[in-house]
Amino acid sequence: MFAALHEAPLSYLLSLIILALSIAGIYKPSVVAGLQLYPYAIWRARRLHTLWSSVLVHNGWGHLLANMVFVPMYMGEVEYMLVDDFGAAPGRAILLATIFIMPMLAGLATTVEHRHDIGHRSVGASSLIFGYAVFYYCYLPLDSGMAGGPLFGQLRSYHIGFLGVVLLLGAERLKIGKAASVHLYGALAGLALSICIRPQLVSEICLHIRGRNG
Repeated sequence: MFAALHEAPLSYLLSLIILALSIAGIYKPSVVAGLQLYPYAIWRARRLHTLWSSVLVHNGWGHLLANMVFVPMYMGEVEYMLVDDFGAAPGRAILLATIFIMPMLAGLATTVEHRHDIGHRSVGASSLIFGYAVFYYCYLPLDSGMAGGPLFGQLRSYHIGFLGVVLLLGAERLKIGKAASVHLYGALAGLALSICIRPQLVSEICLHIRGRNG
Protein backbone atom coordinates (compact mmCIF):
# COMPACT_ATOMS: atom_id res chain seq x y z
CA MET A 1 0.00 0.00 0.00
CA PHE A 2 3.07 2.26 0.14
CA ALA A 3 3.66 4.25 -3.04
CA ALA A 4 7.15 4.07 -4.54
CA LEU A 5 9.52 6.91 -3.67
CA HIS A 6 9.42 8.41 -7.17
CA GLU A 7 5.60 8.30 -7.13
CA ALA A 8 5.20 10.19 -3.84
CA PRO A 9 8.33 12.28 -3.15
CA LEU A 10 6.45 15.04 -1.31
CA SER A 11 4.86 12.54 1.07
CA TYR A 12 8.18 10.98 1.97
CA LEU A 13 9.84 14.39 2.29
CA LEU A 14 7.18 15.59 4.74
CA SER A 15 7.51 12.32 6.66
CA LEU A 16 11.27 12.88 7.02
CA ILE A 17 10.69 16.46 8.22
CA ILE A 18 8.18 15.24 10.81
CA LEU A 19 10.57 12.49 11.90
CA ALA A 20 13.52 14.88 12.29
CA LEU A 21 11.60 17.59 14.18
CA SER A 22 9.85 15.06 16.40
CA ILE A 23 13.13 13.40 17.39
CA ALA A 24 14.54 16.85 18.13
CA GLY A 25 11.47 17.59 20.23
CA ILE A 26 11.76 14.38 22.22
CA TYR A 27 15.26 15.38 23.31
CA LYS A 28 14.62 19.12 23.46
CA PRO A 29 11.12 19.92 24.82
CA SER A 30 11.40 23.58 23.81
CA VAL A 31 10.99 22.48 20.17
CA VAL A 32 7.62 20.93 21.00
CA ALA A 33 6.64 23.90 23.15
CA GLY A 34 7.20 26.26 20.23
CA LEU A 35 5.24 24.22 17.69
CA GLN A 36 2.37 22.59 19.62
CA LEU A 37 -1.24 23.64 19.12
CA TYR A 38 -2.45 25.85 21.99
CA PRO A 39 -6.13 26.75 21.37
CA TYR A 40 -6.36 29.15 24.31
CA ALA A 41 -3.59 31.31 22.80
CA ILE A 42 -4.83 31.02 19.21
CA TRP A 43 -8.28 32.21 20.25
CA ARG A 44 -6.52 35.31 21.55
CA ALA A 45 -4.67 35.84 18.24
CA ARG A 46 -1.36 34.42 19.45
CA ARG A 47 0.70 31.46 18.19
CA LEU A 48 -1.35 31.27 14.98
CA HIS A 49 1.41 29.30 13.26
CA THR A 50 0.67 26.34 15.52
CA LEU A 51 -2.56 25.67 13.62
CA TRP A 52 -0.26 23.89 11.19
CA SER A 53 3.12 23.46 12.88
CA SER A 54 1.72 21.11 15.54
CA VAL A 55 1.62 18.27 12.99
CA LEU A 56 5.42 18.34 12.82
CA VAL A 57 6.13 17.21 16.39
CA HIS A 58 5.09 14.29 18.62
CA ASN A 59 5.07 13.69 22.35
CA GLY A 60 6.91 10.35 22.47
CA TRP A 61 8.47 7.51 20.53
CA GLY A 62 5.32 5.37 20.40
CA HIS A 63 3.22 8.25 19.09
CA LEU A 64 5.87 9.16 16.52
CA LEU A 65 6.61 5.67 15.22
CA ALA A 66 2.94 4.77 14.82
CA ASN A 67 2.28 7.94 12.84
CA MET A 68 5.39 7.44 10.71
CA VAL A 69 3.77 4.29 9.34
CA PHE A 70 0.48 5.89 8.38
CA VAL A 71 1.56 9.33 7.12
CA PRO A 72 3.55 8.03 4.13
CA MET A 73 1.06 5.20 3.60
CA TYR A 74 -2.08 7.27 3.10
CA MET A 75 -0.52 10.53 1.98
CA GLY A 76 1.61 8.68 -0.55
CA GLU A 77 -1.44 6.99 -2.03
CA VAL A 78 -3.25 10.33 -2.29
CA GLU A 79 -0.22 11.92 -3.96
CA TYR A 80 -0.15 9.07 -6.48
CA MET A 81 -3.87 9.49 -7.25
CA LEU A 82 -3.65 13.26 -7.68
CA VAL A 83 -0.62 13.01 -9.97
CA ASP A 84 -2.39 10.30 -11.96
CA ASP A 85 -5.47 12.50 -12.39
CA PHE A 86 -3.94 15.96 -12.87
CA GLY A 87 -0.32 15.41 -13.90
CA ALA A 88 2.90 15.71 -11.89
CA ALA A 89 3.12 19.47 -11.29
CA PRO A 90 -0.62 20.26 -10.85
CA GLY A 91 -1.22 17.11 -8.80
CA ARG A 92 1.59 17.91 -6.37
CA ALA A 93 0.50 21.55 -6.18
CA ILE A 94 -2.94 20.33 -5.11
CA LEU A 95 -1.32 17.98 -2.59
CA LEU A 96 0.72 20.87 -1.14
CA ALA A 97 -2.48 22.85 -0.69
CA THR A 98 -4.12 19.96 1.18
CA ILE A 99 -1.04 19.55 3.40
CA PHE A 100 -1.67 23.05 4.75
CA ILE A 101 -5.45 23.27 4.53
CA MET A 102 -6.34 19.93 6.12
CA PRO A 103 -4.55 20.29 9.50
CA MET A 104 -5.46 23.97 9.68
CA LEU A 105 -9.16 23.15 9.34
CA ALA A 106 -8.79 20.49 12.03
CA GLY A 107 -6.81 22.91 14.17
CA LEU A 108 -9.42 25.65 13.83
CA ALA A 109 -12.20 23.26 14.86
CA THR A 110 -10.12 22.11 17.84
CA THR A 111 -9.42 25.72 18.75
CA VAL A 112 -13.12 26.57 18.83
CA GLU A 113 -13.88 23.53 20.97
CA HIS A 114 -11.09 24.17 23.49
CA ARG A 115 -10.92 27.97 23.37
CA HIS A 116 -11.56 28.28 27.12
CA ASP A 117 -9.32 25.37 28.18
CA ILE A 118 -6.07 27.00 29.24
CA GLY A 119 -4.36 23.63 29.72
CA HIS A 120 -5.19 22.01 26.40
CA ARG A 121 -2.27 21.23 24.07
CA SER A 122 -2.15 19.13 20.89
CA VAL A 123 0.69 17.69 18.83
CA GLY A 124 1.07 15.04 16.16
CA ALA A 125 0.19 14.24 12.57
CA SER A 126 -3.02 12.38 13.37
CA SER A 127 -5.21 14.98 11.66
CA LEU A 128 -3.20 14.40 8.47
CA ILE A 129 -3.44 10.63 8.82
CA PHE A 130 -7.20 10.49 9.33
CA GLY A 131 -7.73 13.21 6.74
CA TYR A 132 -5.75 11.43 4.05
CA ALA A 133 -7.22 8.05 4.97
CA VAL A 134 -10.79 9.31 4.43
CA PHE A 135 -9.67 11.21 1.32
CA TYR A 136 -8.12 8.01 -0.06
CA TYR A 137 -11.23 5.89 0.54
CA CYS A 138 -13.72 8.47 -0.74
CA TYR A 139 -11.88 10.01 -3.70
CA LEU A 140 -12.64 6.99 -5.92
CA PRO A 141 -15.63 5.76 -3.93
CA LEU A 142 -16.70 2.79 -6.02
CA ASP A 143 -13.38 0.97 -5.95
CA SER A 144 -13.63 -2.39 -4.24
CA GLY A 145 -12.63 -1.87 -0.65
CA MET A 146 -12.47 -5.57 0.13
CA ALA A 147 -12.92 -8.49 -2.24
CA GLY A 148 -14.48 -11.89 -1.94
CA GLY A 149 -16.77 -13.59 0.52
CA PRO A 150 -20.50 -13.17 1.10
CA LEU A 151 -19.97 -10.44 3.69
CA PHE A 152 -17.45 -8.19 1.91
CA GLY A 153 -18.08 -8.91 -1.75
CA GLN A 154 -20.20 -5.77 -2.27
CA LEU A 155 -18.14 -3.46 -0.05
CA ARG A 156 -16.89 -0.34 -1.78
CA SER A 157 -14.16 2.07 -0.84
CA TYR A 158 -16.53 4.81 0.37
CA HIS A 159 -18.10 2.35 2.83
CA ILE A 160 -14.75 2.15 4.60
CA GLY A 161 -14.33 5.94 4.54
CA PHE A 162 -17.82 6.60 5.89
CA LEU A 163 -17.45 3.89 8.54
CA GLY A 164 -14.22 5.53 9.69
CA VAL A 165 -15.96 8.89 10.08
CA VAL A 166 -18.82 7.29 12.04
CA LEU A 167 -16.40 5.49 14.37
CA LEU A 168 -14.43 8.68 14.93
CA LEU A 169 -17.66 10.57 15.64
CA GLY A 170 -18.58 7.95 18.22
CA ALA A 171 -15.14 8.18 19.82
CA GLU A 172 -15.42 11.95 19.96
CA ARG A 173 -18.91 11.88 21.47
CA LEU A 174 -17.82 9.32 24.07
CA LYS A 175 -14.54 11.16 24.69
CA ILE A 176 -12.47 8.06 23.93
CA GLY A 177 -8.87 9.23 23.77
CA LYS A 178 -7.45 12.68 24.39
CA ALA A 179 -7.17 13.46 20.67
CA ALA A 180 -10.57 12.11 19.60
CA SER A 181 -11.81 15.51 18.44
CA VAL A 182 -8.80 16.37 16.26
CA HIS A 183 -8.98 12.89 14.69
CA LEU A 184 -12.61 13.51 13.76
CA TYR A 185 -11.95 17.02 12.45
CA GLY A 186 -9.05 15.76 10.36
CA ALA A 187 -11.26 13.07 8.83
CA LEU A 188 -14.02 15.57 8.07
CA ALA A 189 -11.48 17.94 6.49
CA GLY A 190 -10.22 15.08 4.32
CA LEU A 191 -13.76 14.27 3.21
CA ALA A 192 -14.47 17.92 2.41
CA LEU A 193 -11.27 18.29 0.39
CA SER A 194 -11.91 15.10 -1.57
CA ILE A 195 -15.31 16.49 -2.58
CA CYS A 196 -13.85 19.89 -3.50
CA ILE A 197 -11.17 18.32 -5.68
CA ARG A 198 -13.35 15.63 -7.25
CA PRO A 199 -17.01 16.66 -6.80
CA GLN A 200 -18.33 13.89 -9.07
CA LEU A 201 -17.71 11.43 -6.26
CA VAL A 202 -20.96 12.68 -4.67
CA SER A 203 -23.06 11.70 -7.68
CA GLU A 204 -21.22 8.38 -7.95
CA ILE A 205 -22.06 7.52 -4.36
CA CYS A 206 -25.67 8.67 -4.72
CA LEU A 207 -26.17 6.63 -7.90
CA HIS A 208 -24.60 3.60 -6.28
CA ILE A 209 -26.87 3.86 -3.23
CA ARG A 210 -29.91 4.45 -5.44
CA GLY A 211 -29.01 1.46 -7.60
CA ARG A 212 -28.71 -0.82 -4.59
CA ASN A 213 -32.04 0.39 -3.21
CA GLY A 214 -33.84 0.55 -6.55
